[in-house]
Amino acid sequence: MRKARLFLVLFAVTSILMAGTSGKISGKITDNTTGEALIGVNIMVAGTNLGAITNIEGYYVILNVPPGFHTVKASMIGYSIYEIQEVRVEIDRTETLSISMSEEILVGESVVITAERKVIKMDVAASQRSMNAEGIEELPVTSVSEVLGLQAGVSGFSVRGGGTDETALMIDGIELKDQRTNRPITGIPLSAVQEISVQTGGFSAEYSNVRSGVVNVVTKDGSGGYTGTITIKHSEAEPKHFGISPYDEDSYFLKPYLNDAVAWTGTESGETYTDLDKNGYWDAGEPYTDFNGDGEYTAWDKYEQRQYPVFGGWNALSESTLGNDDPTDDLSPAAAQRVFEWQYRKPGNIINPDLNIDAGFGGPVPIIGPMLGNLRFFLSYRQDQDEYLYPVSRSGTFSRTALLRMTSDLSRTMKLNITAMTGDLEATTSSRSGLTSTMSNVWDLASQVNMSGFTMPWRLYSDQYWSPTKVSHSTLSAKFTHLLSSSSYYELLVKHIDKKYVTGPGDPRDEDSMYEIFAGYFADEAPVGFYGTPVTSIEGKLTMGGAVSTSRDESRVTTTSISGNYTSQVNRQNQVKAGFEFVYDDLEMEFGSLNYFLPEGNYWTRMYYNPYRFSAYIQDKLEFEGFIASVGLNAEYIDPNADWYQVDIYNEDFFSANYSLENDEQFETKKIAPQLYVSPRLAISHPITINSKLYFNYGHYRQVPTAESLFRIQRKAVLDANREIEDLTQLSVIGDPTLDQARTISYELGYDH
Repeated sequence: MRKARLFLVLFAVTSILMAGTSGKISGKITDNTTGEALIGVNIMVAGTNLGAITNIEGYYVILNVPPGFHTVKASMIGYSIYEIQEVRVEIDRTETLSISMSEEILVGESVVITAERKVIKMDVAASQRSMNAEGIEELPVTSVSEVLGLQAGVSGFSVRGGGTDETALMIDGIELKDQRTNRPITGIPLSAVQEISVQTGGFSAEYSNVRSGVVNVVTKDGSGGYTGTITIKHSEAEPKHFGISPYDEDSYFLKPYLNDAVAWTGTESGETYTDLDKNGYWDAGEPYTDFNGDGEYTAWDKYEQRQYPVFGGWNALSESTLGNDDPTDDLSPAAAQRVFEWQYRKPGNIINPDLNIDAGFGGPVPIIGPMLGNLRFFLSYRQDQDEYLYPVSRSGTFSRTALLRMTSDLSRTMKLNITAMTGDLEATTSSRSGLTSTMSNVWDLASQVNMSGFTMPWRLYSDQYWSPTKVSHSTLSAKFTHLLSSSSYYELLVKHIDKKYVTGPGDPRDEDSMYEIFAGYFADEAPVGFYGTPVTSIEGKLTMGGAVSTSRDESRVTTTSISGNYTSQVNRQNQVKAGFEFVYDDLEMEFGSLNYFLPEGNYWTRMYYNPYRFSAYIQDKLEFEGFIASVGLNAEYIDPNADWYQVDIYNEDFFSANYSLENDEQFETKKIAPQLYVSPRLAISHPITINSKLYFNYGHYRQVPTAESLFRIQRKAVLDANREIEDLTQLSVIGDPTLDQARTISYELGYDH
C-alpha cells in the first residue's frame, strides 16, 4: 500500500523521461514559378493519421513520425498533387522536405518523386548511426549486439571502451536495464526490429543514468498487413579449439599417466641408459636397462620431462598401497591406472550444434481488430544455443526471448502501445561467490581456462566446478500517445521489469558403488554430479568433490517506473521537449558462497531495499539554416530510501566474529539523505555546404552505482546440521549507500564531409 500511494502521488503532482522513438518531417512549400510561399497546402504521411497544413510562411512540421521509409503527399486546389516516396525518417532526427509545386494543367495530375537520401544529417551534432530492418536483413548477424559491433567504436554493448553497464538500451522508449548490475537486458529478436539507432556521444537531456552510449530500438507494430519472417542458422557440433584436445590421451594433463614410456616408472625415471655421445638423448645402440622386458627403450628425455607434470609412476604408487597397513586400498599398477581413467573419463567433446532461430509474424488482429481501433500486433521469438569450449555444469548457453507488441488507434489522435517481453538464460556462472558473472559464450570459458586451467585440472575433468545458473526476466509496458496537433503531442508510459536469479549446484552425485571398473572393484559415478565433501583421486591430482559449485544466488529485482514527455514545435526555429521519470526498485537479494568442504569459505549477503529516483529534463532544439543546436538540462533526485549503520570503524561487535544476527538491532542507524544532481547538455551543428558540417557537443553524464555497491553487506555464514544458514558473523564486504554517482564530462568536436 505504501508503494501504491507513492506512485499515485508522483503521478498526480507531475505534469508530464522516455527515449525518443519517432522523428520529424518539416519543410517549406513554394510556388514553382514565383517562388512565393504557399499557404494552406495539405501535407499527409501516407498510411498514417499524421499530417499538417502550411502556415503563412509556407512552413509545415509533422511530429511523432515512426522511423522507416514513408510516402509523403502534398496537395492544394489548383496545383498538381506531389507524392514523394522513400522519405527516410530516423529516431530523434529531422527530415527536411521542401517542395516547389506547379500549377495543375490536367485535372487530377500528380507528380511522383523519389526522395534522395542525404548523406550528411545536418541536425546530428554527435557520433550517431541508424540502421533499418532492410539493412539489417542483409547483414550476417544474429543479434542486436552483433549489429552494434559493426559500428566504429562499438563492441557489443560496450561503447568507446566503456563497460556495458555504461550503455542504455531502449526499446520503444522503454529502458531495458537490470537495476542490480546496471547492464542492459538483451536478447531482443532481430525479426522484431524496425530500426536501430546507436549514439556514442552527445546525448540529449532526455537521457539519464548513462555515460558511454545510447542504443535505441524501435520494433515493428504490425502495420501494413500480414508479414512474417524466420531465420535459422545452424552450425554442426565440432571442436572450438585449435590443436589437441585436453581430453586426448596425449594431452598435457593425461600423457604422463597413460603413456607407456613413463606411466609405469615415472616421468623422471623411466628406463635408464648410458649417454655415450653426451647429447641428452638415447640413441640406437646405447646400452639401457630394460625394466619392462619388451626389448625397447621406453623413457622421456629431460627436455620432454619439463613439458609435463611430474609423476612417480603407477609401479611406485602400487608399492605404496601394498606396503601400508590398510588392505582396502591395495592396487596393482594396472588397477591404479584403471581407477585414474575412470575418474578422468569425461569425454569433453561438443555433441550439440550451435543453433539460432529468429522468427516474427504480425498484422491486424482478426475479427475483433477493427472494433478495437485497428488493433494490430507483432509477435517475435528468438532462441540461441551456443556451446562452450567444453562441457561444464552445462554444455553451453541456452537463451530464449519472446516479444509481443500490440498497437491500437484509440482515435485519430490517440494511440496505445502495449509491449510484453519475457525470456531466460540458462548457463554456467563464472563466479564462485554468488555474484552475477555468467559465462555467456565460448570465450568466457576459454578465459577461465587460460587463467588457471593448467594449475587446476579439475576444472577440465569435473562437471561441477562452477554452478549452473538461470536468469529470467519479464517486461510489461504501456505507452499512451496523444497528438494534440501536427506540431505538439505528449506521451505517458508505465513499465514493470521483473528479473530473477537462481544459481546453485546441479544434480547430486549417486554415491552407490555400482560400476565395476575392473574385476571385483566397484566405484560410484564420480566425478559426475555434485558432491559437497572432499574425495581426492590418485596422487591428489583431481578433487572429486568438496570446494565445487560453491556459488549460490536467490535474488529477485523488480523495477516499476512512470514517465512522460511533452513535445511542441513552438515556432519554425524552436522545438521544446520536457519530461519526467520516476523509478522505484524492489531489491530482494540473497547470494554468497557455500563451501561444505571448507566452512571458513562460507559467506552470505542479504539485501532488502527499495531505492527510488526521480528525474526531469527540458531541452530546446533550435533549427536555423546555418545553425542547429540542442540545449538542455537534466535533473536527478536519488533517494536510497534506507537506514544505514552508524558505527565506529573499530567496533569489534559489528565487524568481527563477535557479531550475531540476534544482536543486529543494538547498532545505531540513520536515514540516508537523498542527493540531487543537475547535468547540462549542449549540441551544435553548423552546416557548411549540403555535403559538409562542423559539430560540437558537451555534456555531464551521470550513473547510479550498482545495488551491490550501495547496499551489500557480506558476512561469514554459519551453517547448521542441514547445511542451512544459521547465523552470520564476521564482516568481509560492506557497501556505501552514500556513494556519489559516477560522472563523465564529455566534449566532442567533429567534421563530416
